[in-house]
Amino acid sequence: MGNIVVVGGHDFNLRNVYDYGNIVRISAEAVNLIVARGYPMSVTPQYGGNWDSASTWHVGHGSSFASPVVAGLLATFLSLGFYDPVRLLHTFAKTSPYPGQAKIAFNGIYADQWPKSLRPAGYTRTPKGP
Repeated sequence: MGNIVVVGGHDFNLRNVYDYGNIVRISAEAVNLIVARGYPMSVTPQYGGNWDSASTWHVGHGSSFASPVVAGLLATFLSLGFYDPVRLLHTFAKTSPYPGQAKIAFNGIYADQWPKSLRPAGYTRTPKGP
């Protein structure tokens, strides 16, 4: 029988803000995420001299953005030949600094590695972060 992974979402302070009920066991970043803007198939974005790079991204929130992080980690574990990727995910996930909250999945990219123009205002990474 397979596993079901219910993903919650946390903010930059690692507080679970998308954790509805007691079935969430893993969380990924889900607040103020810079994501690519989608375009309808009928629209062709115009690049060139007047191209506005800000029109290609926007800020997203929610577990819909956290779930792909967890899915990507699980897919990576499977591609490396691990037979129980969910157990491995929970092994590598960090314990939340807030008691009773879901463990924290992290894909290895901190916001201070983003382009400066896209970093959240006031973001700082503490040494004990994920």
